[in-house]
Amino acid sequence: MERDDAAGELSRKLRDPAESGNLFAGAGFKAMVPHLKSYLTDSSFWVRSNAVTALGWLKPAGIEQSLRRRLVLERDADTKVSIHFALSRLGDSVSRQSIQNWVSHHD
Repeated sequence: MERDDAAGELSRKLRDPAESGNLFAGAGFKAMVPHLKSYLTDSSFWVRSNAVTALGWLKPAGIEQSLRRRLVLERDADTKVSIHFALSRLGDSVSRQSIQNWVSHHD
């Protein structure tokens, strides 16, 4: 449970400044990248999904490869959607098309 609490706290720390207009700039956010990467293999889909979302906003160098690898391994559908959104934010046209296809088939 402690890890879920830590991931929730990370998610809150990222969400609150974003909602106030901070676009994930500065060393404080970049310092979270190693922790967020470690959450990509967490047992909780909620933790993985939040980590993916945060990494997509932070856009650390080389994250595309990690997210593509995670996409192949991921079993949770919601987390896969989060990965596609993150990759799309990083300029991946295949993920952008996948999101467009997904949206056209879901309400």
